[in-house]
Order: sequence, then structure tokens, then C-alpha cells
Amino acid sequence: MKQAIQDAKNKNLNWQALLIEEAQTDIKVYIKDSILANKPFKDISKGVSEIIEELIKDLESVVLKDKCKVAMPLFAQKIYNNSVIIFGGLNKYILIALAAAAIGKANQTELRTAQEFLNIRNSSIPPKEIVIPAERINVAATDYLKNVSDRVNYLAEIEAKEDYTSKVNMRNVAELQVRQEMHEQELQRLSGGGNDLVWIVPHADCSERCEKWQGKLYSISGKSGVIDGINYQPLNDATDIYATTKAGKIYKNGCISGFGCRHKLKPYQKTEKPSMIPAAVVAKEREINNTQRRLERGVRRYRERAELISGINSALSKRYKAKAVELNKNYINYSRNNGAAYYPERVQI
Repeated sequence: MKQAIQDAKNKNLNWQALLIEEAQTDIKVYIKDSILANKPFKDISKGVSEIIEELIKDLESVVLKDKCKVAMPLFAQKIYNNSVIIFGGLNKYILIALAAAAIGKANQTELRTAQEFLNIRNSSIPPKEIVIPAERINVAATDYLKNVSDRVNYLAEIEAKEDYTSKVNMRNVAELQVRQEMHEQELQRLSGGGNDLVWIVPHADCSERCEKWQGKLYSISGKSGVIDGINYQPLNDATDIYATTKAGKIYKNGCISGFGCRHKLKPYQKTEKPSMIPAAVVAKEREINNTQRRLERGVRRYRERAELISGINSALSKRYKAKAVELNKNYINYSRNNGAAYYPERVQI
């Protein structure tokens, strides 16, 4: 387990979601490197299986273990199929030749190597002796490497999912599952302590999904009524809301139980009532939170792109790394300027 994951675990963050995302990147990089090294499929399959087995061993949630046993091999096959298209036929000598040709610094041997390889990909380039101007090979090599870079960017966007018709990736599933398990434990603790009435404690940057439910009083046992002049309703009204994907996959996505929800329950006491947060404040804080998540995704995306293009286009890999550093600085500065916490663990890959 990498240090960033261990740090997230120590801080009681959702480290299992980060663990799944880390495994995804490891699978992508391993498959890319293996294809470039011309490893047989049997060996690649064995290496990928070891990554998945390590992930399943490190996960704590039994449900997540079972989900990953199904989802991750399908994800790996999808990555392999795309990687063969992108990297198939390449090796370090061809890459050196293409890189040199693309910047106009290839010698005769490199030009011939680039020409022969590009002929496989583009029949307009003669395969034998160099009978065309080197400039044409330079242009063809540049175009080919750009195409590879574009495809690598696409590869970086592929995420493990239970259902590829939906936007719900395995990181989301991990966050949802961990949240639901925590919710069940919290309900057992509250009920065991003789508490039936609970508040959904409001927080300023809540989602639109949760906003109408927060700050209200609920009954764990499903009752409705009035106490001390305060209305209460069944907790299930807020929690048992479901979303269905195009393929029919059903996710519980209510307040407390839903994707990314950070609300907590608090036992009712006559002398205490949560303060309501003005809608304008909620909207402002929500925008800050959404911007943070977008910036985090950008950092992770460029870090993964840098990993995937490494060994193929070193100049582009450096640019991607620099972009990731820039976005990470923006993320930190934005968080500080808006008085919001930032989490280095969320931008690791």
C-alpha cells in the first residue's frame, strides 16, 4: 500500500476509493509497459491478476472485494484491447527513431526504421529504401506520435465501472459502499443507545440532492409526529432514494447514503436544534466544493497521462507533469483563498 493511501487511512478519509483508483493506474501502466516490451499475453494476464489480487487483499469492505473481482478484470481487458491498438508493434528502437524523425534530427538508420514502421501504419509511406524526402517522414512521424498521444489521453479517461453505460465509476461505488456501511453502523449505535429521533446535521457545502433534507428531524424506526413543536418524519424518506442506470443497475443515492454525502446524524435533545444555513451560503460553499473536486480530477488526470506517455514521448510526459504541478498549486491556492481544507491524498495516483 502506497504512503498516500496509508496517510488517507490514518486520516479516516475514504482510502478504499483511492486504493481502487491507484490499482486502475497500475494496471494501465503495467499493460502499456508490457506491450512495449513485447511480453506475451499470458505473462501480461498474470501480472494484471497479481495487481487485482493485491487490491482485493488490501480492501476492507467485503462487498467492495466482490465487486472488484468482477469489475477489475473487465476493466483490464478494456485497457488491454485499447493498448494493443495504441502501442502494438512499438518498441524502444522504433520510439527513438520516431522521436528523432519528428524533430528532424534522425540519422539514416533512424529514418529507415521510422519509414518501415510508418509503412505498416500508413501505406502511403514506401517500405523499402528511402526514396522520399526526409521531411515527409518527419511529418508522418509527428502525426503518428500526436495520434498516439491523443489515444493515450483517451486511455487515461477510461475508468473501471460496474456498468459502462453509466457515469458511475468504481471510485464512486467505493465511496458509496463505504458510506452505506458507516451509515448502518451509525444506525445500530444510535438505536442501541435508545435513540430513535435524530437530526441530519446541516453543513454549508451540501449537494442539491441533500439540501432539502438537512437540518430536519427524523425517526429511525419510521414514525411520523411532532415533539416539542418540531415535526419529524421517517428517516427512510431522506435515505431510501434510488438511481437506476440505463443498464438497470440500481444505486441507493439518498441523503446520508448517497454518492459523496458527508452528512451525519445527531440524537435529538430538547435543548439543542441545528442552526439552519442560508441558501445563499449553501450555494456558495457548494460551488467551492465542486470546484475543488474538479481541480483534483485535473491533477490526477495529468499525472496519469504523464505516466502513460512516459517512455513514448518524454517531452510530452514532462509537459503533463508540469501541468499537474500547476493544477495542484491552483488547487491548494484556491482552497486556501476560500478557507477550505485541501487533501493531498486526493490528487495522488
